[in-house]
Amino acid sequence: MKVKHAIWPVKANSQAVKFARSIHVYTAVLMLFVLCFFAITGITLNHANWVGEPVITKHTWTISSVEDTLNKANIQASVEAKTNFDFADATIEQDEELWLIDAQLAGEQWQLEIDGETKEVVATHIDYGWMAKLNDWHKGRHTPKLWNWMLDVMAVIIVVFCLSGLWLLLPNKKKLLPVFLWGTAGTVLWLLTLL
Repeated sequence: MKVKHAIWPVKANSQAVKFARSIHVYTAVLMLFVLCFFAITGITLNHANWVGEPVITKHTWTISSVEDTLNKANIQASVEAKTNFDFADATIEQDEELWLIDAQLAGEQWQLEIDGETKEVVATHIDYGWMAKLNDWHKGRHTPKLWNWMLDVMAVIIVVFCLSGLWLLLPNKKKLLPVFLWGTAGTVLWLLTLL
């Protein structure tokens, strides 16, 4: 049975359609688990009340240093020996008497207060739970740079997947109109939710 041409001449057995089919299949395989992850965490993002109460833990100790004054190096050595605090993305504020250090990670937060005179450390760890951690990974918030790059790459792959799927529809005039009608209806509904 011969498939009729769509709006512009794209033959069902053309090299372009065969190539689009291969691209469509391989991009689908690449995105399988990632799209499932984003679909599930998309639901949890809409229901933030499922997260529950954070678990707050406080630690106190005194920095033992041979130096008279505190500096970032001896604070970092002491804190990393007592906790899993990561100084890589920490914000540090200080004056002569007090150091305030804050670090946000996916689903958790560290807040440190260090007395410059007594060298006493009060470290507060706030764990928002596994669901908050997954939600932060979904948003790319407080996550490693590699994860953020992966989000960009996956977004490009999703666009390629969509365009290759559209290209596969072009030779089939019978399915083309209903698909465009459904696509238009979905776009209109999406736009209405933005109002």
